[in-house]
Amino acid sequence: MSYEKIRAAAVGAEEPPIARSTAIPYREALVRLFQLDPVPAWSPTASQLKEGVAAREAVRVYAQAAEAEVNHFRTYRGDREVDLIVKGESGRALAVEVKLAATPAGDAGAHLNWLQGELGDELLDKLITTGPSAYRRADGIAVVPAGLLGP
Repeated sequence: MSYEKIRAAAVGAEEPPIARSTAIPYREALVRLFQLDPVPAWSPTASQLKEGVAAREAVRVYAQAAEAEVNHFRTYRGDREVDLIVKGESGRALAVEVKLAATPAGDAGAHLNWLQGELGDELLDKLITTGPSAYRRADGIAVVPAGLLGP
């Protein structure tokens, strides 16, 4: 959860957001209470990027077992975002979108496909965690229920 979302949620939609300096201690308290689990941001190298909840936990557990890093990715302007980036020792990455809907919407993989276009072969695969069964979409994105993730 971004500071902006915390700031906006602390007051009503009609009120101006609280100061960032006020939101920081609240976010830290939520982390200490295990209500938030921060995922560090992923900073791709110039060669990797030409232009400038239960499923998440399962991904993190299995990635740690494989000695891989788990991060999230958001462009500077916030117009592109990928929930999880799993990066192994090889430097190649797996991009993961976590969805709660039973079936991913047609545009659910738009940012995954954009990232594939930017990274090319440096992106190992694209994955959406949702639904009752596993399959691969026509655009190459794997759809896998969180319960099927694992070694």
